Amino acid sequence: MVQRCAYRNREVQGSGFPVIQRLLPLRVRAAARSLSRLWNENRPLLWRILECVRRSSLVEVLACLEDGGGEGVSTFTIRLISRKAPLTLRRGSSDFAVFRQVILEDQYNLPEISEPEYIVDAGANIGLSSVVFLERYPRCQVVAIEPDPQNYEIATKNLECYGERCRVLPIALWSSSGTVAVQRGNFRDGLDWSCQTVAVCEPEQTTVNASTMTALLLKAGFPRIDFLKVDIEGAELQVFGEGDTSFLERTQCCATECHDSLRVDVYCQTMSRYGFSIRHEGELVIAWRETARR
Repeated sequence: MVQRCAYRNREVQGSGFPVIQRLLPLRVRAAARSLSRLWNENRPLLWRILECVRRSSLVEVLACLEDGGGEGVSTFTIRLISRKAPLTLRRGSSDFAVFRQVILEDQYNLPEISEPEYIVDAGANIGLSSVVFLERYPRCQVVAIEPDPQNYEIATKNLECYGERCRVLPIALWSSSGTVAVQRGNFRDGLDWSCQTVAVCEPEQTTVNASTMTALLLKAGFPRIDFLKVDIEGAELQVFGEGDTSFLERTQCCATECHDSLRVDVYCQTMSRYGFSIRHEGELVIAWRETARR
């Protein structure tokens, strides 16, 4: 017994923090590993987390950086300093990857956006980009569209606290009004941020209403679009290449994620035809007017 206790004492003294780690809950241990990695490799991201995440959610965010949000089908919440209501995310999904991209890396903090009043969020996913817009621009109104029923349900939860400033619509942006099918698991990595809309092929497919941008603006009562965010998993070809693009005459700035070189070419040709300047930043192709149209 004396020898065993002495051995244990040497183990604790020799290994220090790793032994203590083994006594902590799994999420805390994941958060500790993440914190160590950030301190050594990415302090700007650590400062960003401390700047925008409430203390009550720090362990969860740090752990998610380690394991992507964990496994399972449950939901969890993250609280931001800038807003009272918590954000809802799903485990076993791409939700935290979206959170990192949109909230922590601030993907849509673009110099071309200047105090917008009318914003369209096409491909809203779980609503995080709309959250950023509504928090950053207190005068803006947002129409967020998300065709996937599961994503739409979470987006509605995350955006309901903004009341009349934000409308969330379960529709798809397309080249014509009608009906399209929602496909899951077939595009890119197959996760929740890669849900596609395609022309209806099979009767058993999940379908949603489709709208042109012109019809959407009429429904929303928007006289113009000050900022248009587009992330519609390939359907940008239908919107900018095959449909009525006259809405661009009333658009000031657009940030689009194009999903292959063909779609990039079609998008850039269309935007250039309407007099937009164009630049690339990460996954986004940003088009803007040098002079505002009102």
